[in-house]
Amino acid sequence: MNNILDPFDSSFAFQPQNVTIDYSEIATTLQLFNDSAFDSIVSSNFTDADTSLHQLQILFTKHPQGLSNVDFRLQQGRYFNILGIKHWMQQQFQQAFLHYTTALEIFEILGSDKFVALVCNNIANLQRNLGNYKSAIDYFKIAINKLDVTNDLVNLSKTYLNLGILYQTLELNEFAKETLLKALHLAEKIEQNDTIATCYQHLSIQARTKKEYELSLDFAHKALTMFQALDNPVGIIETMSSIANVYYCQEEFEKSFEKYFEILSLTDKSQFRYQQANTYYNIAANIQALQVKNIVLSAVEFDYGHYAQLAYDIAEELDNIALKADACKSLAEYFDSINEYQRSVEFYKEYLQLTKEQLRNESKATAEQFVLETTLAELEKKSLLEQATLKATNDLLFKIVPENVAKRLIAGESPIADYIPSLSVIFTDMVGFTSIAKSKEPSLLVSELNETFSQIDRIAKEYSIEKIKTIGDAYMAVSFDITNLEHHSCRIVRFALAIIDSVKTSFQFRVGVHTGPVVAGVIGLERFTYDLWGDTVNVAQRLEATSENSTVHISEQTYLLVKDTFECKFVGKTSLKGIGLVNTYHVLREKIAELA
Repeated sequence: MNNILDPFDSSFAFQPQNVTIDYSEIATTLQLFNDSAFDSIVSSNFTDADTSLHQLQILFTKHPQGLSNVDFRLQQGRYFNILGIKHWMQQQFQQAFLHYTTALEIFEILGSDKFVALVCNNIANLQRNLGNYKSAIDYFKIAINKLDVTNDLVNLSKTYLNLGILYQTLELNEFAKETLLKALHLAEKIEQNDTIATCYQHLSIQARTKKEYELSLDFAHKALTMFQALDNPVGIIETMSSIANVYYCQEEFEKSFEKYFEILSLTDKSQFRYQQANTYYNIAANIQALQVKNIVLSAVEFDYGHYAQLAYDIAEELDNIALKADACKSLAEYFDSINEYQRSVEFYKEYLQLTKEQLRNESKATAEQFVLETTLAELEKKSLLEQATLKATNDLLFKIVPENVAKRLIAGESPIADYIPSLSVIFTDMVGFTSIAKSKEPSLLVSELNETFSQIDRIAKEYSIEKIKTIGDAYMAVSFDITNLEHHSCRIVRFALAIIDSVKTSFQFRVGVHTGPVVAGVIGLERFTYDLWGDTVNVAQRLEATSENSTVHISEQTYLLVKDTFECKFVGKTSLKGIGLVNTYHVLREKIAELA
């Protein structure tokens, strides 16, 4: 059931007898491999990283009992976080999210605020890159709350900085300014100069946006001085670009272009090709704007098409879609201005195509995508047949995935991957199904299965339970919190009892229920499925496998949530495969409220 890499199934482990193992010592070895993998990933040396990660997997598989040791478990969390970073750097975003959320679950169990904050920061940056800005803000805020508790000022200031930059991207200027100033205040307390310099740089941008040009220049020059002292070339280049933009806004055009050409002299090395292309584009855009105003500068070559072409060439070399699209638009307008209409049309078409691709990659709203598609199709209207087909497709979608997920798919969101901190999972299967199936005609068997599952579907709808899938004779469903009146665990237990009491069939049922966190998402390109992953799913399935006939078997986590509503019987310590001994309970019946 669990599609996340799981090297901890005890059935694969070699366990020597009568040997005392020092898991703290093994944890130290795990830490060394984790550190090595992280250093390799940061330097983009994925071959060495994979070697270290493979060694970690071997150790985890060999010592599953080590998970009871806190240091050992901590390194397991780091392992998944590092896997997430690796996949993120390789732009495998769905895998990165799954590994990050697995690490987050482990660190939350351990109660490690520091590492919870670390992973939340990583998830926030991932969500920001995917254009899921609300989710990114939420994860940044979780990280801030955790870091505030630990008084980790270094990472707290950096997290405020990242959040401030995100607010700036979203043009939430007051929030951006307030958050950046918090980051600056914290960084100044501990003399964290790289963060201080970056705060000044973005505060300069904020001031420029509000047309406070002198304040903007003051912040920018402070940032530039610090970046120069830190020997940070990217910071130097980006801050000089901010200064050039302020000069342009002040209509000090000569000083603005002097600064741009100074930047070009710093970007002649291969590692600064993006900054070089961006500077060429800024020069082209600003010359074009001056041309519209009929302003000519003697010191600047007035052929803005030349600079736009330079920007285009480097953007193509770097495969940078956004910058290439900007350069295409500038070139289209340039060739139109000199009456070379054929070349203008070619660049405009390429601009539209690149913009369409950019919108898709950045998960922009469906409405924006529709506008672009109709522009490319010369505003051709969709036929009635296409609309009918779309409606039929949407109706089918609502039947195979949860409603909120269907709406997100229709809106064009991709990938869909969520960390759900608490829900209840139920597995039920039919006792003796294999032997019964052998004695029945296929048509009769399928007919009875269909009738049985249809009855369960109707009960699920009655109790607001979300069906996930059927697997052979097994039925998997979940319960979320949809109301403040009752916890989801109570609804799913009531659903479980209703299956046993109300489904009219020749089969008897075994039922398992567990409550906890999961990762949920849509996988696949064709015949895609909505599925859940994590220990919560595994425990629910193991509880069903160890349940008795016509019995609802629940975990202690679920019992603690439902004990006031249902009469339960303590089973004792139950051995669950791959998990170990856990306290479990049988649900007997719902309690009858006493009359006053």
